[in-house]
Amino acid sequence: MKVFEQILAHAIQLGFEQSLFVAGKVIVFCAVAEHGDMSYAVSVFEKTENPDAFIWNTKIRGFGKTNDAPKAFEFYKRM
Repeated sequence: MKVFEQILAHAIQLGFEQSLFVAGKVIVFCAVAEHGDMSYAVSVFEKTENPDAFIWNTKIRGFGKTNDAPKAFEFYKRM
C-alpha cells in the first residue's frame, strides 16, 4: 500500500488528481483488491468531483466485500 500511495502522490504532482480514470483505478485498487484500504478509498472518493457510476458502484462493492452492508447501503442512497 505504501508504494501505491507514492505512485498516487506522483500522479497528483503531475496534475491528475481530478481525473476520473485515475480516481477510478485508485478506488478499485483500494476497495476491491486483496490488500486494499477502504478508508483510503473513501478519502479519494470524497475528493473526486462528480464521480461516475463506475466509481460509485466500486465503492458499494468494496463495502459489500468488507461486510459493511450499512455503509454500502448509505453510499447506494447517496448515489
